Amino acid sequence: MAATGRRGILPRLGLPVASVLLYWGGMALNDAADAELDRVERPERPIPSGRVTRRAALATAGALTTAGIAVAWLTGGRSSLAVALPLAGSIWAYDLSAKRNVLGPFAMAACRGLDVLLGAGSDGARVAARPALVMAGHTASVT
Repeated sequence: MAATGRRGILPRLGLPVASVLLYWGGMALNDAADAELDRVERPERPIPSGRVTRRAALATAGALTTAGIAVAWLTGGRSSLAVALPLAGSIWAYDLSAKRNVLGPFAMAACRGLDVLLGAGSDGARVAARPALVMAGHTASVT
């Protein structure tokens, strides 16, 4: 294991799993954050319809986020942890606050760019920097 990350098959399998776990955590958090709005605009959604409680959605979001961070760290080492933590923070910031103000596009851009870097792992971080910036720039412009 290198000091900054792990090489080989484990990160290639684990980092996409970490990305999916973080994404799913963001989806659950989004449902919890939008519960009141969804009661009016989308009553068929899981929380307003009563199929899922807001508390369960928040617990699921926390568990999936924690699992995503852990998988990133266990499969990609410290360098992947150093990307997964700010990615998780950006996801939570976007869902809980930023999407409702001028910071929304920038928070979502951070999510998309950091996700590209997470997927690259320590072996591809340098090569992925430009694509991550392009993804972030595009996301900021369309969000």
